[in-house]
Amino acid sequence: MRPRFKTPEPVVNSDSIEQALSAALDGQGTRIAEAGDLAAQFRGAQVVAAEYRVGLALHAPLEPMTATAVHRDGRLTLWLPTQAPGLARAAAARAAGLDEGSVILHPTMAGGSFGAKLETDVAAQAALLAMRIGRPVQLTWSRGEDFRRDRFRPAAAGRMTARLSQQKQLTGWLAKIAAPATGRELAGRLLRGAALPGIGLTLSGSDPGAVEGAVPPYAIPHLAVDHHPAEIGVPTGYWRSGAHSYTCFFTESFLDELAHIAEQDALSFRMAMLGDSRGWRAVSRPWRNSAAGRVGSRAAGRGSRATASAARTSQCSPRRS
Repeated sequence: MRPRFKTPEPVVNSDSIEQALSAALDGQGTRIAEAGDLAAQFRGAQVVAAEYRVGLALHAPLEPMTATAVHRDGRLTLWLPTQAPGLARAAAARAAGLDEGSVILHPTMAGGSFGAKLETDVAAQAALLAMRIGRPVQLTWSRGEDFRRDRFRPAAAGRMTARLSQQKQLTGWLAKIAAPATGRELAGRLLRGAALPGIGLTLSGSDPGAVEGAVPPYAIPHLAVDHHPAEIGVPTGYWRSGAHSYTCFFTESFLDELAHIAEQDALSFRMAMLGDSRGWRAVSRPWRNSAAGRVGSRAAGRGSRATASAARTSQCSPRRS
């Protein structure tokens, strides 16, 4: 036999994802945050621009998706690692055709999660198997299945534009970020039984969570952040630190380039915009204790970055410039 196969939809690959991000950046965006008068600041000015991209990211936890379920005497009992026991219980009840009062769920140690175990597919699958087979079921996804069926940290692109004054100070900042509306996707997938919590995400025309962390912690008088929703063709979900994982990279990489153009040390360039703040202390303390701080400017290129994540100001992964 020489079978030929046809996919019902276009095949998604790295090229198609890149094209989707580019199309989103060139299309209409929604302003999520702004301060000052950026239009006046950019009007007729010479600006600096750069573009950055990140690919899909797997959760790849130590423990693949797993659940154990048993149905006895009209009651369904499950044991599984989950970051959202209420959502997993509701998903299992729907799959089994039971009311939630007939489902008992025992959360176990998470085995590494990073956001992956907010998802409820494995709870629903184990519940359905236990109901159909009539015996206790322990379900564990293979590592390959865990990777193929992951809800990825989305690919994203950042188109950054800034203005430096004649005194080499950063006075204007525009971040246009193309990324899937993962918050709305999560709401539609996980909050089906809870309309009120999800209504703000599912009905909103934008997704602030997709650009979370894109407002720099630095004192920039005129700035704006736009979200350009992108349809990349793969399911996305919450990944540890959420959008901060790429917005920090966009912001801090661009600041490195601006510091280079301003002919300033990257760390000093940042600290001048932090003032006497938590951010200044977060950046300066580890730098003073590091090899870069001890040997002086020769190692200053090792750098230190700050980002506000999970309601805290912390370092963004140091790297060599």
